[in-house]
Amino acid sequence: TKNRFFSIIAQDLKSPFSELLELTESISNNIDSLTPNDIKKLADTLVDSSKNTYNLLDQLMQWTMTQTGDMPFNPEEIDLHEICKSAISKYINIAQTKKISLENRIQESSMVYADKNMLNALIRNLIANAIKFTESGGRIIISCEQQLDKTVISVMDTGIGMSQEKA
Repeated sequence: TKNRFFSIIAQDLKSPFSELLELTESISNNIDSLTPNDIKKLADTLVDSSKNTYNLLDQLMQWTMTQTGDMPFNPEEIDLHEICKSAISKYINIAQTKKISLENRIQESSMVYADKNMLNALIRNLIANAIKFTESGGRIIISCEQQLDKTVISVMDTGIGMSQEKA
C-alpha cells in the first residue's frame, strides 16, 4: 500500500515538473532568438505552470494526510463539473504540448457527495494517465452518468488502452 501510495504521488508530480523543465529549457536554449513578446508568453506560461504545480503539491499533501489518517474523510456535496474543470486546468499545458484535446463533458452543477480532496486526486490521476498514454493529436473526454444512487465517472481517451488484467 505504501509503495502504491508513493507511486501515485510521484506520478502526480512528474507531469507538472516535466512541463516546468521543458519551459525553462526552451527559454534557455532559445533566449537569443526570442522576441520580448515570446519571452512574455513563455514567462506567463511558466508562472501558470508553477502555480498549478504548487497547488497540486498542496492538494497531494492534503490527500496524504487523508490517507495516513491525519485528516478525516470529509464527504460533502460538490460540483463534479468544477472539480474536473480544475483538474483539466492543471494539465492543459501538457495536453496542448502533445496536441491532445481535453474535453469536460460533465454538465455544470452536476453535484456528487464525495470527499473533495480524494476526488481531486482521483480525477487528476486519471487525466495524467490518459495524457501519458495518448498519442499526439488524440482526445481525452471526461463524462459522467447517473446510475440509481451513484455517479459513474468516465475518463475516455484515444490512447493505447490496457489489458483486462491491469484494468
